[in-house]
Amino acid sequence: MKKQKLYFSDFDDETAYTLDYIVDEMTDNELDECKVSLAIRETKTDYFYCKAVQEVYMKPPDGEPCGKECLDYEPRNGKNGCCKHRGFCYEPSEQKYILKLNGKLSLL
Repeated sequence: MKKQKLYFSDFDDETAYTLDYIVDEMTDNELDECKVSLAIRETKTDYFYCKAVQEVYMKPPDGEPCGKECLDYEPRNGKNGCCKHRGFCYEPSEQKYILKLNGKLSLL
């Protein structure tokens, strides 16, 4: 399964979504087009995204514990270590597009 690219839209610059999701939101809000920016993964940060609770947390030791103290903790290897819910945070890139309601992208 190929991983879908994520984008930030001009009506929600806090969270990155797939183009399908953004088109659905455009339909709900009766928009014909919107501006989007390709999302790029942030690296070397002091925080992470928890997919289980859909929140951003500081990495330990300064932040919230991500381990046996967490009710949603599930180690990726089934025994211990990194949780399968631990994800990345994203930021908008310089690549900007116009997204049409039909899902077509054109450079801005």
